[in-house]
This record gives sequence, structure tokens and C-alpha cells, in this order.
Amino acid sequence: MDPRRLDIPLLVALQAVLREGSVTAAAARLHRTQPAVSAALARARALFGDPLLVRSGARLVPTERARALAPRIDAALAGVAGLLAPEGFDPARAERRFLATANDLSEMLLLPALAAAVAAAGPGLSLVLRSSEALPAGGPEGMEGRMDLVYAGVGLPAPYVTRVLFEEGFVVIARPGHPAFARPPSAEGFAALPQVLVAPRGDGGGGPIDEALARRGLRRRVAVVVTRFAALPAMLAASDLVACVPSRFAALAGGAVEAHPLPFDGPRFLMRLGWHRRHEGDPGHRWLRGAALAAAGAGAAP
Repeated sequence: MDPRRLDIPLLVALQAVLREGSVTAAAARLHRTQPAVSAALARARALFGDPLLVRSGARLVPTERARALAPRIDAALAGVAGLLAPEGFDPARAERRFLATANDLSEMLLLPALAAAVAAAGPGLSLVLRSSEALPAGGPEGMEGRMDLVYAGVGLPAPYVTRVLFEEGFVVIARPGHPAFARPPSAEGFAALPQVLVAPRGDGGGGPIDEALARRGLRRRVAVVVTRFAALPAMLAASDLVACVPSRFAALAGGAVEAHPLPFDGPRFLMRLGWHRRHEGDPGHRWLRGAALAAAGAGAAP
């Protein structure tokens, strides 16, 4: 049989007649007219090459061919119904691995709460984090949507969808009692301090702080370049080095360092959560991004 000849409404009508043993009763059950169901039964007889139902008194009884077809018709229509039904996601029963990418700052600030939510939601869920610096050339944009979540301090191009998690500014951190902060330094005094620059790729290139200083005709003294924020507290605690960091990291570092305001109008940035548009309608992904937004205190998923 050519699958292109299959007629779903015909199968629905045939199923109803087989169950009711009456064209009239089947029509009432389907909210269709009796002639329409009779016509469907005639087409079914032609399609299967069998009478399918024969009269026995006031009822129609199935032929042997119809008896054999009945459970297969039920299974086929159940499969179609399942195909068209809205897909759900039960994290307690699901088996799924989610992939996210972030730098170490996002790992420290945002991932602990999300990791706890994923671990508590179900034994079959896991979260795999890949450093944004370790991604192939092109970053998440070149991953063709294989990353479920992207944490980024910069905008992501289409087809990525983004939600702002928070707005952030910078502060200066140094060891407690650092002599340079006995009184607030000037912008020039700040620029002259030996500083640690966090450059994730280790290239020592400038960033928003350097751009802000350049607009004032200043250039800061970078004495050390590191690739991760996590290295800063111990390094600063043992020296007179200072570092410019997002204010949330300074709070996370605790008593190992002290935070001071920048002596000039510093830059600000938006931390964003992004995902490829291909994931928009996926119930599992919707659950994940809802958990990620809740963990960041940014509300429910779109």
C-alpha cells in the first residue's frame, strides 16, 4: 500500500464504526453526518479490499480482516495523537545533559545556584560547563546552537536570544590596609599603581578600564597578566598589586581584599544569558533557562 494514500480521517471513522457496530452511532460519536461516515466506510472497504463490516441483525460485525486491523488502527491513531500532543518535560524523570559556556567570573557568580537546581531536579540531569575561552574559533556563534546556554558580558548576534541578568560596574580591589588607599587616589595616581589585568586568553590586551583611561589621556601600569579572576585574591593579599574587577566579584572575594571606588567614571556592562533560537520551543530547554534565570534572580523564562 502506498503510504500517500493513507487518510487519517478515514481511519478515525473506521475505528468509530468498528467500536460502535453502527454507522449512525459512529456518526454521533464523531459529530459527523451519517452519510459522511457511510462514505468513509465505503472508501475504507475499497482501500483495504475487504467488506470490513457486515450486517448481522441490527448491528455491523467486523470481518476477520477488520478484527486483525482494529488494534493496528488503534496503535496508528494513538501514535498520531502522540505526535501532535504538546511535548512535556519532567526533570525528575528525564535523562538529559545540558551544555553551558561561561568565563570563570560567570562560573563563580552564576553557576553555583544553577548547578544546585539541576542536581536537585532529577537524577538523570547533568550540567556540563565549557570555558568560553576553550570554544572553537567563532565562539558560541560558531557552535551551531550546540550550547544550551551562553553567559556573556557582550551582546550575541542573531540567531541568539538574550536576556539581561544584571548591570555591573567596576571597583578597585587591594589587600586590606594598602597604603595607596589611605586617602582616595586621583585618576593619575590610580594609573600609576602596579596592576593585575585579567585577560582570559592571556594576551594582555586592553579592556573597558583602559579605554576609559585613554579618554583621559592616561595609561595604567599593568605589572601582571592572569587568565582567571580566581587567581586575584591570593595574589593581591601577598603584594601591593591592585586589580579592577566587577563589583560582584569583589563581594565574593570576601575579607581577603578590600574594594574601593574607581577615581573616575568607570565603565558599566550588562551580563546576559543567551541561547540559540533553535531551542526556543524545546520544553526541556525552557525548563533549563527558567532555572538559570531564577538562579540569577532575573525572573521566569520567556
